[in-house]
Amino acid sequence: MASFSSRGRNIVDPNILKRTVSNVGSSMRVSKFSAISPKEYSITATPNILKFNCVGEQMNITITMTANNKHGPDQYYFGWYAWTDEHHIVRSPVAVSFP
Repeated sequence: MASFSSRGRNIVDPNILKRTVSNVGSSMRVSKFSAISPKEYSITATPNILKFNCVGEQMNITITMTANNKHGPDQYYFGWYAWTDEHHIVRSPVAVSFP
């Protein structure tokens, strides 16, 4: 699970999670990013499309969570992001807390 917390930080600063992902499927695979989050924050990925050329190929990604100014203090919010290709969905849950 990806967990973000803005405790001790300026809540308008984005929180960043860096990951390395590996292609365990077929070669020539293209995966697209999507996210579902409550209105209190947004989730984006860079890059948002992964184009793998071979099995085992690795790519670096950055997941960014950005809060808006309409969230409750000391509350938790939940969402998810996913990478989808023509045959698979790889989904990761996200938990977010604000001061």
